[in-house]
Amino acid sequence: MIDYNLLYRVAAGKRPFSPGDEKYDVLLSAFNLSGRVQKIFELIPATQKCWVIHNEYAFEDNELPKAGRLLRSDSSHEDEFIADIFKEIDVPLSEVSRLCIDITGFMRAHIMFLMHYLKAMGVKSFDMLYTEPSHYARRADTVFSIDVTEVRQVSGFEGAHAVDVSNDLLVVGVGYDHPLITNVIANKSNAKLLQLLSLPSLSADMYQESVV
Repeated sequence: MIDYNLLYRVAAGKRPFSPGDEKYDVLLSAFNLSGRVQKIFELIPATQKCWVIHNEYAFEDNELPKAGRLLRSDSSHEDEFIADIFKEIDVPLSEVSRLCIDITGFMRAHIMFLMHYLKAMGVKSFDMLYTEPSHYARRADTVFSIDVTEVRQVSGFEGAHAVDVSNDLLVVGVGYDHPLITNVIANKSNAKLLQLLSLPSLSADMYQESVV
């Protein structure tokens, strides 16, 4: 029996963010239609505010925001995509002293490569935000992704290929997205499985719903 009270204790360590304390040089946020993404974009003071437009969301031009600079790339690979959008920012990263990134609307592979990219570019500190929902309207039936075509490694995090997979370990962030998780586990069927709980954007009650 899993003691979900432990997850609530972990959640107690989260630090709330108070917008307006200091002005950032650059704010990056991935655009979507949720209020929790758009509200934070409005509240945070920054010299340059930029919306990252993910191709996977397939927004029509009339759905895109009017305020803020739109950063886009034609690439379907996270490494090229991230490199492309940073070329569109007016201020070079080397001159940005205060950078804020709201990852709420970002694709997960892009978040991972973003960390890799910033380190490679010599960025030593930045603020990363995530706006956590109190719950999802469809709860355990929530669908985050459709039309999944492949299971692959994230650019910048590819491991060395080895024929012997007997000691492989697969760490899975458990959540509502059952088809995606199932595909990954099936792709690494010989690996030892470690389930990682209490990550955004799922809180303890959501894990209980997922198990049920």
